[in-house]
Formats: sequence, structure tokens, C-alpha cells
Amino acid sequence: MMAAARALFARQFVRDTLVLQAARVISTILSAVTSLIVWRALGPAQFGAYALAESFFALWTQLDLTGAAAALYTRLGIAIGARDDRAMRAALGAYLKIGAGVTLVIAALVIGSSVPVAAALYGDGQIGVLAAGLAAAWIADVGYGCVLTIFGAARRMDTLALLSVLNQIVLTACFISAAVFDPTAGSLVVARVVYAYSTLILALVMFESGRRRGMFPAGFPGIREMIQTAIRAPVRGYWRFGAANAIDKNLSGLFVQLPLQLVGVIAGASAASYVSLALSAITNAGILTSAVFENVQAVVPQAVGRGDFVRLRRNIARVMIVLGVGALGVYGALALVAPFVIPPLLGEEWTPAVPALVVLTVYGGVTAVGGVLGPLYRAFGRIRAAIAAKIIALLAACVVGVPWIVLDGAVGGARMIAFGLSLSVLITAVWVLPNLWKRNQTQTE
Repeated sequence: MMAAARALFARQFVRDTLVLQAARVISTILSAVTSLIVWRALGPAQFGAYALAESFFALWTQLDLTGAAAALYTRLGIAIGARDDRAMRAALGAYLKIGAGVTLVIAALVIGSSVPVAAALYGDGQIGVLAAGLAAAWIADVGYGCVLTIFGAARRMDTLALLSVLNQIVLTACFISAAVFDPTAGSLVVARVVYAYSTLILALVMFESGRRRGMFPAGFPGIREMIQTAIRAPVRGYWRFGAANAIDKNLSGLFVQLPLQLVGVIAGASAASYVSLALSAITNAGILTSAVFENVQAVVPQAVGRGDFVRLRRNIARVMIVLGVGALGVYGALALVAPFVIPPLLGEEWTPAVPALVVLTVYGGVTAVGGVLGPLYRAFGRIRAAIAAKIIALLAACVVGVPWIVLDGAVGGARMIAFGLSLSVLITAVWVLPNLWKRNQTQTE
């Protein structure tokens, strides 16, 4: 028994997962405390305005068709696995150049146009003002996400875990301060901006410190060198892969953002706040199963770079089983305790969020297991199949979802989200997994 345990913990995947999971538990606790304080302090109306602004801004980000972050994660991981320094630098330069340029253009567009668009959509420009503030924060978020991508692709999970905890501590401090001193949607946006730029600076400092201490492959460029490489880097040959990743990611976001906007327009801001609260609860609970998924994002590209398909198939099957069992326990428990926890903690005005949360536990479970498919179809170049699956599922969700929202408001929106994502994952699994099985069979023959 002890020998088996030692052999298990000797595996880097297991050690990395445990480190990430420990960080996720700490982050979950901090996030839950933050959310409870913010929800109770702001109430459904003010938090509903903030939630609609977030969703409204997220729709603007659908214009980002670069897919720079996901493409960089895959390409950089494959290059590191293959020990190809030239490919590593080329991927860093190209995707930094593409991502930075498009991010700045979209942020400027949101800041300049969101107020009149929101006024036409909601009859009030307040949502647009809030979205403009979120756009300013998004510029820093993209830079922070790039640093996370580099740590993850290099499988520096210990540093990634530490950074995620520090990130959550800063977010907690900023949001609680805003909720205590000025419990309004505008105050949360200001807190969001302060948090975004603070964590970006923190991430850059940790990256440079880690690079000097040899965390990355020899010759890995520093911040100044990466910027210089990005300025000179050609982007031809990188757009197509990145754009496919972007379309895939944006379609994934629409499964949540479109129903949330429809709930806000059809049933009002308070109903949208119930869906947003339920989604936040699912996200917080999902952190308990996300460490495995995050580790898979780093492992899959490197395994493909090495051509190790036999071990990859075996590990993916194990991971999906573990995630399925974990999701059943986490989200099943959440569905059972939500009716007894939410009203006493947040107040009776939040009771209508409970049925939406129970429905969305299905979405949480499906996302936990289906999330493993993303790194697989990106590494195998099967993004088009995944995009087609999402389009089919999204159209089907719209057909059945709008009547659900008209009849049941927040609960109808939750049903639309759960149905759309479940159908998408099912179709994607049918189209993508056989590709891995086929490569595994070819390698073993």
C-alpha cells in the first residue's frame, strides 16, 4: 500500500494536480466569502446591473477572433515538449503581437461606443458606462492571462498555484472594500480596475523572478525581449489556428452570455442577477474540480509534441472518470444544500436564485467532464469539428430557450444554459474522441 502511494505521488501529474487543488480550495473559500458579502451588500438590483454590464462587455469581446491565449498555450506547450526553441520564440512573439493589438482595439471600441448601444438596448446608458470601465480592466486581464499561460505551458504549476491564491487575495480585498464603503455597481467596477492592474504587476514580477531562477527552458526570453520579439514577429501562419481557437472560445461564452442577456431583456435586471448568482456559485464549486482540468491543458500539448498517444489515451480516460465522480459529489451536494443556505446567508430577496442554481448544477457537472475535450481537439487540430458542434447546440438552445425564459425567467435561462452546453459536449465527444483512439491504435500496432 505504501509503495503504491509513493509511486502515485512520484508522478508529476499527480503532484501538480494536488498543488493546484490546494490553491483552488483556498481560492474557493476566499471567493465564496467575497461573493456572500458583495451579494448581500449590493442586493439584486445593484448586483444585477453589474452582472448585466459584465455580460454586455463579454459580448463585445466576441469580436476578438485571435484566440491568442488558447493558441499560445497549445503551440508553446508543443514547442516545449519537442524542445524546439525556435518554435517557442515564434509562438510567443506572434501571439503576443496579435493578442495585444486586437485587445487594445476592442477596448477602445467599447469605451467609445458602449454607452449609446446600452442606452438603445436597455433604455439607460448606465450599463454602458460600467462596461467601459470593465474594458479598461480587461487590458490588464489579458496581460495577466498571458503570464498564466506561460507558467502553465511550462508546467510550473507550483508558481501558478501561488499566483492564483495571491490573485484571489487581491480580488477579495478590492471587492470587499468596495462593498463596504460604497455598495454600488460602479464601485465594483472601480475595484475591478484596481484589482486587474495590481495582479498584472504581481504576475510580471513573479515571471521575471522565476526566469532568473531557471524555471523555464534555457534561453526563454524575458519581458523586454518578448516585447521586442513581438514587434518584429511575423503573424502569417498563426492567424488561422488562433482564429479557430477564438471562434471556439467565443461560441463557448455565448452559451452563458446570450441566455443571461435574454433574461435581462425579457425578465429584468433582478432576474438576471439570480442567474448570475447561480453561475457564480457553480464557478466557485467548480474550482474544486478545476485543478485536474488545468493540469490537462499543460499535459496534452506536450504529450502530442512527444507523440505519446498510448499514455495520453490511458490518462485521459482516467481523468474523465475522476472528474465525473468528483462533479457528481460536488454539484449534487450543492443542489441539496442551496435551498437551506442561500436565504439565511443572503436574505429572502435572493430566494428566487435557488431554483436556477439547482438547474445549473447540471451545467457545472457537464462542464467539469467536458472541459477535458478542449485541449484534445486543439492539439489534434479538430477545432472545426468542435465549432460545428457548438453552432448546432447553440441554435438548438435558442429555439427551446427563449420560450423557457418567457415562461420561467431566471429558471428558464438556467435551463437554456444547461441544455446548450450538455448538447455541445455530447456532440463534441462523439466527433473528437475517436481521433485519439485511432492514433492510439496506430501507435500500438
